[in-house]
Formats: sequence, structure tokens, C-alpha cells
Amino acid sequence: MLKISFILLMLISIIFSVNDKIHIKTYGHDQIAINDTTRKDTLSEQLKTYIIILPPYDQIANRGISPNIFKYLERSLRKNKNILLPNNIIKTFKELNINYNMVFDRKYCNDIIDKMNPDIIIMSKLDLKIETGNMISDKWDFEIKVYNPRKNKQQVILKGQDLLDSEIKKLIYDSNRELFDKILSLK
Repeated sequence: MLKISFILLMLISIIFSVNDKIHIKTYGHDQIAINDTTRKDTLSEQLKTYIIILPPYDQIANRGISPNIFKYLERSLRKNKNILLPNNIIKTFKELNINYNMVFDRKYCNDIIDKMNPDIIIMSKLDLKIETGNMISDKWDFEIKVYNPRKNKQQVILKGQDLLDSEIKKLIYDSNRELFDKILSLK
């Protein structure tokens, strides 16, 4: 028994010494060996819920007057230690040649799922309802939808109507715990 334990210990030590020399860049739970200086695939990260937040479905996104719902969601969810959100997700989408624009339904998530393997995908949609010419006073409708690719389930978890940008931001930040609970209920 002691001999088997020793052999297992030696094998584990060899594996870790080899892995430390190979630099790993992680996209989701899949590992891609590349020449990167950081190693991001730790056991604690594997136990977290890996979430991808997509930029909002927004017909007037190019005008630059929309609420930054993507940033609000990201900041709100980063506070939770049980969630793993990738950094620079837009850059990662571009590196992996993933279409991420104007996605608000699970049927458009296949490329993201295939290349990044997330536990959850968060999608949002913005509709300008009252345009005043000033972003501060424009009124918006919005929805936030969560999709679990493993269960093929999606659900709207938060919505608002006729809200100012500041009201959308406050609603998302104030609903942080509720959002997380709803996300976990789909997992």
C-alpha cells in the first residue's frame, strides 16, 4: 500500500512539474496550450460557475447612446466569488472568431458554446422607447435572459420598462443577489 501511495505521489509531482512548464490559456473549462505567461486553470476556478455575458441586443448600439448594461451586469456579478467571468471577453470573442453581436436567443449561441464551453450565457436586450436627444433622459425597456447550454434552458430573469439609464443601473446593482439566485436555479 505504501509503495502504491509513493508511486501516485511521484506521478502527481511529475504531472505538476510538466504542467508548470506548459503555459495554459483557458477558455471556459477547456484548456488550450499556448504561449501565455499565466496559468488560470485552478481547482477553485473549476468549481465556480463559468458565465459569459454577451453585449446587449440593441438596434441602435452604433449610435453610442445606449445604457451600458453589459458593464452593469459584469460589475454586479463580479462581486460574487462563486462566479468565474472571463476578462476582456470581447477580445476573446474576436481571437476565437465568435459572432457575439445581436444575440438574444439560445439558437444563436452555438458558436459560443462550441468554442468556450460556458455553464451559463447571459444575454440582454435594450429597446429605446422615448428618445429625448439626451442619453440621461432617454427611456428604455430592457430584458436580461439566462441560458444554460447543458440543460438547453433559457429564462428571462429581469426586465424593466420605461427606465432611465440610471434606473437600469440601480435595478441591476440592487438585484445582484436575486440575479445570482436565478442563475443558479438554472444550473
